[in-house]
Parts: sequence; structure tokens; C-alpha cells
Amino acid sequence: MHQAANKSYSMVENVSFVKFFLVGVVDKKSYRELVANLFFVYYAIEKEIEIIKL
Repeated sequence: MHQAANKSYSMVENVSFVKFFLVGVVDKKSYRELVANLFFVYYAIEKEIEIIKL
């Protein structure tokens, strides 16, 4: 999962939202909300992977 997350992180760097954040166009609050929402997405994915492994 860690390796997949690293690949996903690299892909996310190319998304416009993150590019705008990195140059200061998007505020930190919006970026924090994005990261917080992604936590729940990745958590759900990991839970489903664990279910499949059983």
C-alpha cells in the first residue's frame, strides 16, 4: 500500500489544485480540507483491501 500511495502522491502533484497550492494561489485551509478528505478515501481503500485479503 505504501508503494501505491507514493505513486498516487506523485500523480497528485500534477493536479492543478496542488500546482496552484504550491505557487500560493490556493490557501492552506483549502489544502488541509483536501488532505483530510483524502485520508478517509485512503482509509476506505485500505479497509476494502483487507477484506479482499481475507
